[in-house]
Amino acid sequence: VSVVAGTEVDALFADDGRMTGSDGCHGYAGHWATNEDRITLGAIEISPGMIALPEGAAQQADAFIAAMNRAATFRVEGDRLELRDAAGALQVAFRT
Repeated sequence: VSVVAGTEVDALFADDGRMTGSDGCHGYAGHWATNEDRITLGAIEISPGMIALPEGAAQQADAFIAAMNRAATFRVEGDRLELRDAAGALQVAFRT
């Protein structure tokens, strides 16, 4: 699914295991860890408050956080990071 026009969805995976970003409506933060091709994302905390955004942005934010919570494996290919669920279905893809 493409990102709703006028919004930005991103993630920064810091070397210290901290993850921050935007779900298109709010900022969020959490922790991450990897072991081989497995990824574990800790509880994602959403920043309070929401800015006025285009139609569909709130639904996009909910779907993004739900997809992040299903992430079980990762793959980096070129400038693309893919997070997949335990069955291998693509949940989220980022470009670096």
